[in-house]
Amino acid sequence: RLLELGFGNGVAYGLEIRLPAQGRGATALAGVRKSFYLSLPGAPQPLAFASHWEIILAQRGSVEMHSSKRTSTDAAILSTVDGLDFQVLSSSYPYPVPVGTRINRVEIEFTTGVYALGQVEVSIELLQPSRARVETCEPFPNAPRLSARLPVVTDEPWAKMRWLLDPFDAPSSGNSNFVAYPGTRYRTTCLVYNGPRSVPRSQWRMTVAWWRGDGPRSNISRDFVSDKYFIAAVFLGAQVTPTLPILGRWQALFVRVALPIRDGLTLQHWTEPAYRLDLAAPRGYALALGACRGFRALTASALPPLPVSSCRTTAEMPQVFVVRIDEGEPGFVAGLTYAFRVMVRNPSSMEEVESRMVGREQLHGGSQWTLTLRQAPDGSPVAMLEDIPQAFMLTSAALDPEKKPGADDTSFRVYQRQLVINSMAAEDAYQGRASRVFFQFTLATPLRQSDMLQISAPSAFEFE
Repeated sequence: RLLELGFGNGVAYGLEIRLPAQGRGATALAGVRKSFYLSLPGAPQPLAFASHWEIILAQRGSVEMHSSKRTSTDAAILSTVDGLDFQVLSSSYPYPVPVGTRINRVEIEFTTGVYALGQVEVSIELLQPSRARVETCEPFPNAPRLSARLPVVTDEPWAKMRWLLDPFDAPSSGNSNFVAYPGTRYRTTCLVYNGPRSVPRSQWRMTVAWWRGDGPRSNISRDFVSDKYFIAAVFLGAQVTPTLPILGRWQALFVRVALPIRDGLTLQHWTEPAYRLDLAAPRGYALALGACRGFRALTASALPPLPVSSCRTTAEMPQVFVVRIDEGEPGFVAGLTYAFRVMVRNPSSMEEVESRMVGREQLHGGSQWTLTLRQAPDGSPVAMLEDIPQAFMLTSAALDPEKKPGADDTSFRVYQRQLVINSMAAEDAYQGRASRVFFQFTLATPLRQSDMLQISAPSAFEFE
């Protein structure tokens, strides 16, 4: 039977073999060579330079006999990729940029899942985007690391990070830098230049190689695909305009979207029709599940009229408006402007909107929206825009898509209370006549530069 025993800080494995007694209780063992095969797939043991063995002979009524411990350097891992695992946890900047202009922080996590002998090399290659370049990889704070040394980074023919684990460089005390536990999830943050091309998802290759001295190299490798690190084109412009930004109230949002143009490079990955546009709300906002409340397409150059376009919110993505064009239509077209209206409930307390996280930086007083255009059939991103600014003039956003908007403040504020109307009077109250109307009001929040005061009249009235 297979044994699993506690041994120091780890686990020891072995075989227990029971032999039947012969004659008067004697067991014929002397001079007999026994061969056994022991397979331990997935055992949580470390990558080790050697394995240690011991034979224990136990007889009834006598003391156990232990052999001298033997060190074997002939036991190696099986050539399997089942234990290799890799995933991208986050990416801080999903847009194409020329090399040397802006760094993207890509956080990755992986497990080696194997045993090896002698010198070991763990390498991770970024195959797509092919023109991306890795500057360096930093250890993640308070997370396990493969080695005390930073990985060697090269970029030919594509970005590659290599951790070299040498048992002969291990210090005499403390944690040696060649020990890598197969079940341990190692984490690191790589600083990446995305490059100028967009890709809907990234492709990676992980390889574990081992060799002894001048002997031949053995290795196993596995390819991975991740949708957590992608590069999407940037919308030419987008605005989300509030109409009643009061805590706890429902309000109509006017959304205007200008899609990127095909310039021969930016949208090369847009090869399938795009019928889906996602609008993600910040923390604290509530969306009605099912059909979007108050959804309506706007202007002739916007979405096709209902019911050709629709909007829904699902339980799987409760913070996302999913706007779809019927698949019988051409879908979203590059270079065109689209606009629509939708209802959302504002946060109920200031604590929900006073701070937000962008990467590792906490920004105060911000509340931003994110747009993502996705292509069929897998929903991979085509274009994206985060931190959409508020429009300051209602007519410059969704109501007049052809007019160039202007905005110098990216905050989307929510107020604690409305304006206080102290008095309202008209010079002439007779029907059909023009009259001056005087308002006296008190502001609940100080005005900023470019803020505006919007006054809406009942439907029976007209402005001169």
